[in-house]
Amino acid sequence: MESSFKPVGIIIVILAIIGLIWALSLRSDNDISVSSEEDLAFLPSEEVSLNTDNGSKNKSKENPDVTPDIALERCVNSERESVRAEDISYEKGTILASFHNNISLGQAVKIVESSGLGYEQRENLETDFENNKWLTVIVTEGEEFKGVCLLRRIDGVKNVILNRLFELHE
Repeated sequence: MESSFKPVGIIIVILAIIGLIWALSLRSDNDISVSSEEDLAFLPSEEVSLNTDNGSKNKSKENPDVTPDIALERCVNSERESVRAEDISYEKGTILASFHNNISLGQAVKIVESSGLGYEQRENLETDFENNKWLTVIVTEGEEFKGVCLLRRIDGVKNVILNRLFELHE
């Protein structure tokens, strides 16, 4: 029996997933707070910010001949090249960050804010975060690659990606 591609089926699955996420998000209160010193344990030991003019004298632990600025520039260039090579469309001004299971929403917010970034505040954020462990991070338009590379360096952050745009075809 031959399998045929059914775009309508894919659309139904996507809509079902969106509906599930929406339904789960209806049960939240929006209290986002850091409750203890333990919540601060995953903050970077050094201040991390999109402003990378921190003096190039600090050397990378992985490669002592590479300064943090050079490592960041290499990461940004690599991300930019991947996007060009794969012809990826993404939302300007936002990136998606996922966090390890042991990270609370309060800790994730502190990680993002300590990096000089913001996060999308929306209804049911706490429930969504507890279920999925990700935040939509707000960056300056044009700084998406830098934001991805900066957050990836921080303990507690599982992964950071561009907020990809997808087109559905019928």
